[in-house]
This record gives sequence, structure tokens and C-alpha cells, in this order.
Amino acid sequence: MFIRKVKNRSGSQSVQVIQKFRGKNKVVKTIGCATTQHEIERLEQLVREEMNRYKIIVETFIFYIFRYLITGLCPKPHLLFCLETKK
Repeated sequence: MFIRKVKNRSGSQSVQVIQKFRGKNKVVKTIGCATTQHEIERLEQLVREEMNRYKIIVETFIFYIFRYLITGLCPKPHLLFCLETKK
């Protein structure tokens, strides 16, 4: 996943989370649009936080899958939904 900034026709810039899927870029989420450099940097920071939250969820899921494959203990996918992200 990576960050993309797109110039809009209005002159503002949109900040998006992009993921490569089957050789093509897919917009995962558009965080917002801004006109000043300060606002764009703030949106980029929000994108980094969003990517970190996604990474934590994926790593947790992978942990439970590997634990299930190695030990045979039942994975607990309901715990993935209990992760609360603090803003």
C-alpha cells in the first residue's frame, strides 16, 4: 500500500490510499482533499495512521492463522472485530 496525491479540476489535491492488485492500482480509501500544503501534509499523516491500523489488523489475522496451522488451536477471528482504533 502506498499514498497517492491526485490533482483535481478545482485545483485541490486528493490524498488516497492505494493498493496494487493484479498489476493495477486500486483505491482503497480516499482520505480527503485539500488546497494548502499544510492541509495536504495533515491528510498524508492521516493516511499513514490508516495504513498502520490496516497493517495491525492483517498481522493479527496472520498470527491466528499460523497459530492454527502450527498448533491446531482454534483461531479466534472474532477478536479481529474487537480491535478498536483510537482517534
